[in-house]
Amino acid sequence: MKIFLKPLLALFVSIGSFPLAQNYPIETGQSNLAGHSFATPERTLHGISQRKAVAIANKDARTRYGSLSDFRVVPCEQVRFWRIMYDGGGPEYVIDKLSGMIIRRQTIPQGSGSITTGRQITKEEAIQIAKADAERRYASKGEDVTRFSVFACELSRGWRVIFDLRIESGKSARSFPNAGFPKYLIDKSTGGIIYHELN
Repeated sequence: MKIFLKPLLALFVSIGSFPLAQNYPIETGQSNLAGHSFATPERTLHGISQRKAVAIANKDARTRYGSLSDFRVVPCEQVRFWRIMYDGGGPEYVIDKLSGMIIRRQTIPQGSGSITTGRQITKEEAIQIAKADAERRYASKGEDVTRFSVFACELSRGWRVIFDLRIESGKSARSFPNAGFPKYLIDKSTGGIIYHELN
């Protein structure tokens, strides 16, 4: 028994001993298996694992925030990146799957007030709210939002909805653009848009 406890303890220390929340990609063929939430190869790039991405974010966040015990770690897989969110008002990290580098760190509003126990906005409803807003805002630019893959990840008070460019067959992963695409936080209680980024 002792032989197995030491590696297990090392694993928990390396990822910070934080609970991992579910990832909710909506593309067909995607998996929510613990530890690896990779979609089918034509949908997302393979690279560092979810646990590795969490360990990278934890290491950086500890140097900036000290204890992370007040937060719940929410790993959210995108096409080329892992987005690691610290639910409860903490930071959000974007980590490149291929290099393991931190591309961006930021703190965004995660909602306010107490967590309601009544009916809440579903993942599908949050995605539709974000899509409708993105379509309205991008129409004047001639942008077609249907060319994006859409991922929704659940926080305590909201849904983080991320649009990411689909991988076209025959394209090299290294030539895949790093440009920013629409990102939303939808309030689970009201369906209101708490935060959005539009590029």
